[in-house]
Amino acid sequence: NYSKLIWVNINGSIFITGSDESISGRVVIPTLIEGLPVVGIGANAFANRLEITSVVIPEGVIDLGANAFSSCSSLVDIDFPSTLRKIGSDCFAGCSKLLSADLPEGLESLGGSAFRYCSSLEEVNFPSTLERIERYMFGRCSYLVRVDISEGVRGIHDHVFEYCSGLGKIVIPSSIEYIQSGAFAECVNLREVIFMGN
Repeated sequence: NYSKLIWVNINGSIFITGSDESISGRVVIPTLIEGLPVVGIGANAFANRLEITSVVIPEGVIDLGANAFSSCSSLVDIDFPSTLRKIGSDCFAGCSKLLSADLPEGLESLGGSAFRYCSSLEEVNFPSTLERIERYMFGRCSYLVRVDISEGVRGIHDHVFEYCSGLGKIVIPSSIEYIQSGAFAECVNLREVIFMGN
């Protein structure tokens, strides 16, 4: 059922551009709309939809735009497709009840501040196809306790884990070439940083 979705057809592909303010509960994005494949969710498409509790993004979706789900303050979980290649900046920022983010292998771009202010977020994994972790990615995710950074990630940008006060340990894979300033600023309980490289 896509009656509460707004979309556009661009050259035979469907992009979700907005949603009805009354949308709530578990949202399952359809694979097809009017027989055409859904390939993207645009900027701000579900921003500030306060009653959404979970989202299922289907196989075939490649791109989530900036702020697509920002400030969905009741959102607890998200199912990502294996086809996903890009998540825009601030995409899930302010989703204060989101518990985890299982980012799929194949993801190539994750915009800055994508999970900033996700204050209930506890664990995240990074696929090896993601080259860098952009700035302010997890700023003020105070309950974040587990971060799995795959071999293949090359860089951690500034202020990525700023004020992640629940983070006690992190393993830095050998593929990491640089860590920018303030990446772990105010991580007051960080006791162990393990470097797997030289």
